[in-house]
Amino acid sequence: MQRRVQLTRTTILARAAEQFDRHGYTHAALHEITGVSHATKGGLYFHFRSKRTSPGRRLTSV
Repeated sequence: MQRRVQLTRTTILARAAEQFDRHGYTHAALHEITGVSHATKGGLYFHFRSKRTSPGRRLTSV
């Protein structure tokens, strides 16, 4: 189970990075990220509480 959780998180991060590169942080919608990562909205919020704690915030702060 833990491996699947980590795989989902890694996939969300990778697909979110693509969306932020393509649209910018402010214009990337969470529904687009869930769509391209094949994650549910609940799955996204399981890993990240909000867009501010989302992959974009983490990626832009690195």
